[in-house]
Amino acid sequence: KIAGFNQSPKSSNEIAEGGFKTDRLTLIKLASRSDGQLKEFIETIIRFNAIDTYLHTFVMGIKSFTNRSSLLHPKFMQCVTSTGRLSSRDPNFQNQPRGKTFPIRKVVNSRFNNGKIIEIDFAQLEFRTAVYLAQDKQGMEDIKNKIDVHQYTADIIGCDRQTAKAHTFKPLYGGMMGKKKEREYYEKFLKKYKQIAEWHKYLQDRAYKTNMVKLPSGREYYFPNVYRRKDGSTTQATAIKNYPVQGFATADIVPIACINVWELLRKRNLKSLIINTVHDSVILDVHPDEIHHAISIIKTGFANVKDQLLHRYDCELNVPLDFEIKKGVNWLDLSTVI
Repeated sequence: KIAGFNQSPKSSNEIAEGGFKTDRLTLIKLASRSDGQLKEFIETIIRFNAIDTYLHTFVMGIKSFTNRSSLLHPKFMQCVTSTGRLSSRDPNFQNQPRGKTFPIRKVVNSRFNNGKIIEIDFAQLEFRTAVYLAQDKQGMEDIKNKIDVHQYTADIIGCDRQTAKAHTFKPLYGGMMGKKKEREYYEKFLKKYKQIAEWHKYLQDRAYKTNMVKLPSGREYYFPNVYRRKDGSTTQATAIKNYPVQGFATADIVPIACINVWELLRKRNLKSLIINTVHDSVILDVHPDEIHHAISIIKTGFANVKDQLLHRYDCELNVPLDFEIKKGVNWLDLSTVI
């Protein structure tokens, strides 16, 4: 008898030293072209790997670094990510599973008796950032008319809104590969938002000519050894398009919001604390007597981001910023306040 399923790799991209690669993307690809027991086996391996990662990375990570007082103090770093946004370790507190599939966020609750966890999310921050940096007219019109770009993406591709976010972001960063319906959407996106497509070309020209891309805040990204391809694009194109959006959104705008909120909490001598920031969101541990004060401070602090951009960087943001506030007894079970 032949051991296993008698399968051969279709290309060198699927080969590892011991046989097939077993990373998640390769396994998903293998499962998509398989059926019967082979498909069931691969999907079981994918699920096993997800649970194994969940237990070792998230559950054990939090357990290992929680002190005797049941407090967790991750290390936050400013100079590790390429884009400039904050990262964390011991454990990685910014890479916790979303939703209820792996409910580890439920263990993050208030240090205060009857306190609340409050999370503030900027609405479509990366899309709005790209619209601003490119000065895209159609994007500004859509934001003005409160069009949900992620729902627009979901309706075209045929998926839920959360899944659609990755597809919205993909053309923002120059990605064009995917299934037929996805590729059609990416092309429509760049035709609809023409100035973003033109801005992408401008960024590549700047990186090719100067090895540098600069943001309105003064943040600079260095791209050595960039050269032209035959189709007119450049090497490192994804990073060249990605870093300015990620950087301005999560390394410039979000930290200003955090500073604004922190200063207001300090001035009013409140006990509530900022405990985390994840991409375009900020999380607070709020004392039960300060919930209304904290929400008022959050609204003020986030609303003043545009004034601070002008004050700090002489940068006039002509795209409105919006945000959503949620609260709950833990970081998982949150309900919308605003």
